Amino acid sequence: METANLQSLTSVAWQPIACYATIALFALWYGHRWLQNLEDLSHHKKLTSKMNGPKVWPIVGNALELIGSAEMVVNKITQMTLDYGPKPFRFWMGSHLFMVITQPEDLQIVLNSSKALDKPWLYDMIFDVMAESTFLAKGKRWRNNRSIYNAFFNIKILHKYFPIFQENNQLLIKDLNKQVGKTELFDLWEYIAVTNVNSICHIVLGYDLKEQPYGTSNTIHIAVELAIKAAGMRAYQIWLHPYFIFKLYQRFTGISKKINRGYYFLDQILTIKKEELKREKSVIKKYPSDFTNENHKSFFETILESSEKIENFSDKYIREEIISFFAAGSETMTATTCFCLLMLAIHQDIQNKVYDEIYNVFGDGDEIIIMEDTAQLVYLEQVLKETIRMYPPIPIIIREIQEDIQISSGNHVIPKGTACVINLLGTHYIPTLYPNPRVFNPENFNKENIATRHKYSFMGFSRGARNCIGNQYAMQYMKVQLSMILRNFSVHTNITMDDIKVKSDIMLRSVNGFPVTIRPRNTPSTVK
Repeated sequence: METANLQSLTSVAWQPIACYATIALFALWYGHRWLQNLEDLSHHKKLTSKMNGPKVWPIVGNALELIGSAEMVVNKITQMTLDYGPKPFRFWMGSHLFMVITQPEDLQIVLNSSKALDKPWLYDMIFDVMAESTFLAKGKRWRNNRSIYNAFFNIKILHKYFPIFQENNQLLIKDLNKQVGKTELFDLWEYIAVTNVNSICHIVLGYDLKEQPYGTSNTIHIAVELAIKAAGMRAYQIWLHPYFIFKLYQRFTGISKKINRGYYFLDQILTIKKEELKREKSVIKKYPSDFTNENHKSFFETILESSEKIENFSDKYIREEIISFFAAGSETMTATTCFCLLMLAIHQDIQNKVYDEIYNVFGDGDEIIIMEDTAQLVYLEQVLKETIRMYPPIPIIIREIQEDIQISSGNHVIPKGTACVINLLGTHYIPTLYPNPRVFNPENFNKENIATRHKYSFMGFSRGARNCIGNQYAMQYMKVQLSMILRNFSVHTNITMDDIKVKSDIMLRSVNGFPVTIRPRNTPSTVK
């Protein structure tokens, strides 16, 4: 008993010492970062002296503005945009300068500049959790691998994915049937997320997750979702910037254990697929005439075959790329589909119009969906784009400026070494571009209205040299998913637009989920 008490007292005595030691180490780390950036500091201050922005505090700059929950971070960024935008404004995180831009003309200049292809130092914080990949990498890795991704996402072979899209979403329909007739609201997120993880795994790895134990899809989904949240938290919260503090935080919160569990299952799948492809290659070598090139290769096969062209290729490299696919593909599509269904549940008149269009294309049948069908879902695409306008899955994009760049607004110069923030939430809510920007209005994306706006006024899939490689894939997949859901169910909710609160880590999410009820479609189209 005395030994136990002594150990308890010793533990308590060490707690303040550990706390003070952590603070001291953070101060040393932060001081080192400050001194590293002194060379650029005077140049940055000179060029931004007449620029709007929040009050700058000694040492920390404006970093304290971002302390708080993910919901508070979004609210603060939104408020700063209202206070200082849509003109460019500056934001200091310690000695690091961020310049926030929202005007389409400025976005076009920066995103097409060869001086702004790299991701800034802040992305190093993300790599510690998410791992580096082509999507997030600095210029060299992105430039080397872009051709591999372009080949995989070629529009000419996109139609081959449609059977996979449908197969996985048919399972989603079966799962959603369990909610039919219930009056209690349920959250769409898990249903859509697990389905999308299955689809991504099928397409990227050529592997059906139904072959794995029950719950594997959800375990991988949870791991990727937690990794995104942890990466975003670290990027925004200055006290988590030192690697050793962040690792302690992960350990004590249990986040790293859950992330590693999901990655363990992913590693198992990668091992299985490598062995499978090795055996298949051996058989093809023996009996080449028995095999054709009709089946499209998975991304995993594509990247293995391209290994000689890839610098520092390894199992770790493959894993990083696959994790990035799950994050950039599954999570963003899940957020957009869930927000879209919530919008349709709130706006029944728009849902009826979408259903009418779907009915006109497919009728009462349950036939196979092909690309020619989704091309006719014009109004559904408007609804999707309006959803992305209001709730962009990735609300900010950041570029490192490698040489001074002159922009249109106010004759300002973005100085070398700056992290330039492309503020999508700011751009998508400029009233001169989108009248009544807080009203959900798919007509914002009819041909006539699109023609009146600058092409960089909508940034749903980014633009410029580093635009979203999989934008066509994402749009086609979401059209298939939504059309299958809405052919089977009508979606309802008792919440209003004012009830929706958003938060952001790296991706934009709903604070209170996506609460809906569903009813079976027992009636044909309302079209007369």
